[in-house]
Amino acid sequence: MLHKSDIAYIEQTVDKLIKAYDIQIPILDIDNLVKTFGGKTIERKNFAMGTLSKKTKNSFVIAIFPDDNLIRRKIDLVRELGYLFLCLGFRMNSSTWESVPLNRFYSFNDLNKYTMADYFTRCFLMPKKEFIDAFQKYHGYIDDIANYFQVSKFVVINRTKDLDLKY
Repeated sequence: MLHKSDIAYIEQTVDKLIKAYDIQIPILDIDNLVKTFGGKTIERKNFAMGTLSKKTKNSFVIAIFPDDNLIRRKIDLVRELGYLFLCLGFRMNSSTWESVPLNRFYSFNDLNKYTMADYFTRCFLMPKKEFIDAFQKYHGYIDDIANYFQVSKFVVINRTKDLDLKY
C-alpha cells in the first residue's frame, strides 16, 4: 500500500511529464514516447521482466521480454518508465541519476518500488481528469474504457479503485 505522500509525488511527477513533453492522452505510440524521453527499447528473451540501463547523461535503454500483445508491452514499458523516473531519478533528481553507473542493467524486486511503478503506470496511461472524462463518457463500462486507453481491463479496474469510482 502506498503512502499518501508517495501517491501525491507520483501524481505530481506524471503531471510534470505530461505537461513538459506535451503528451497526448490516450498514448498511442509508446515506442515513440520512449524515444522522446531519450530512450531506446530492446527486446531480450533472457529477461523475464524489463530492465533499465543508463547509457549517457540523457539517455537510457529499456530491455523487455518480446511480446506480441501490444497492450501488455505498452504497460510493461510504462512501468519501466516509472522505475526510471521514480527510482533512478531520470530528469527528476539529478544527483540520483548522476550516481547511476553507465551500462549496468537494473531490475527492481522491491515490493514498494514495484507498487510505486505500477501506480505510475496507471496515472501515466490514464491521468485522473482524462480517466474521469472517459469513465463518464462510457458510463463506467470497463471494456469501452480499456479500448479507449488501449490498456487491459485489469488496469482500468485498478484505476477505478484508485479514484474510488463505482463501475
